[in-house]
Amino acid sequence: MAISGHGHYLSFNASWPDQGQQIDAKNSRQAVGEKESDETYLRNDTQRIIDRARENLESTSQIETSKPLEKDRFRTLPDDEDLKSAKIYVERNEYDKAREVLDRIIAKNPQDIVGFAIKGVSYLRQKNYAEALKYFDKALDLQPDDVSILIDKGTAYAGQRRYEEAHEIYDKAFELIQKMMREFADEGKACLDKGKSKEGIEFLKRAVNLNPQIARCSQTKGATYFEQGRYEEAHKFLDMTHDDLTSMVVKGKTYSAQGKYEEAHGMYDKALRLVIKNVRELTAKGNTYLEKGKCNEGMECLNKASDLNNNSAFMFLAKGRTYMKQGQYEEALTFLEFARMHNPHHAGIMESRGITYFELGNFVEALECIKAVKERSLQNPRPRLMDLERRCHDGLNRSTIDLT
Repeated sequence: MAISGHGHYLSFNASWPDQGQQIDAKNSRQAVGEKESDETYLRNDTQRIIDRARENLESTSQIETSKPLEKDRFRTLPDDEDLKSAKIYVERNEYDKAREVLDRIIAKNPQDIVGFAIKGVSYLRQKNYAEALKYFDKALDLQPDDVSILIDKGTAYAGQRRYEEAHEIYDKAFELIQKMMREFADEGKACLDKGKSKEGIEFLKRAVNLNPQIARCSQTKGATYFEQGRYEEAHKFLDMTHDDLTSMVVKGKTYSAQGKYEEAHGMYDKALRLVIKNVRELTAKGNTYLEKGKCNEGMECLNKASDLNNNSAFMFLAKGRTYMKQGQYEEALTFLEFARMHNPHHAGIMESRGITYFELGNFVEALECIKAVKERSLQNPRPRLMDLERRCHDGLNRSTIDLT
């Protein structure tokens, strides 16, 4: 069985720090004398074993030399410059360039799972769900138990509003991750029992390192429930992800949809504080690397900080829209301006600013925002936007009549 980390080929959803997990591991709970949920037990228990094993290693002068793991079931991104280039193109939203590279890769190797997966993600990001599913299926034909690709396939189903099929895929991914966690944990404990501490620790660390997959599966399943309007079920799965930023934003939107505006603002504020913390840490780390002459590592950290900073636009947008729902348009405009500063070309931000300016009676600024949306949109303007434009002109005409 193979399982790949989501970041090993490409991340469709933003990958944030997380501590979400879900595993059934009740048997030895009483032995540790703690009351812990099924979702946290395995990680905590495994981490305790790792810590004890490390203490044993440090206290003995004779440490065995472990053989390489016989079962290396993690597929990583191959050391292929073309694949790396394709991944970078997708992250920059240069999808045509990415697919040109990927087509060359797949032509050379029709069994290239990563190539099919990245090509699927390129279509997924463009909301071309039918094409995305085609390439995810090609990848899964070659490796049916790849959790990352399964989750992306579920996301594509959700995009098509095939919600039950999406949930079936997410549930399959959950089962695979849980099975893999148990296998790694069991193998790790067996190695420790035989005195093979290094090998045991490696297996146990791999069990713990599957937590991001659980978090990502929980986040996508929760987001799908949100889209369905099944808000309590959305909260249940989003709560599993703890400090996952994407989940915080979706959870805030869920509270907003339920009319729980204070809880929504609290969630957005928590997410923004975490972004600021992460950006500062990454910036400091990047500058340290640059001072030591490690330019590649430094730029990687600074680029991650920049991406995080740009993503904060969507948190400001969500917070602004929540104030709009509350009818607090001055407050809404403040946060929509923050969103625009971080992402000046986003049509959704411009449209929300246009609506807010209209509600505040500033028809000139509202029309400027509408104009910007129409210039940036490749499709015909939505009827709602055209109606807003008409109402703005009506408002200006009334103002002119009043003045005369």
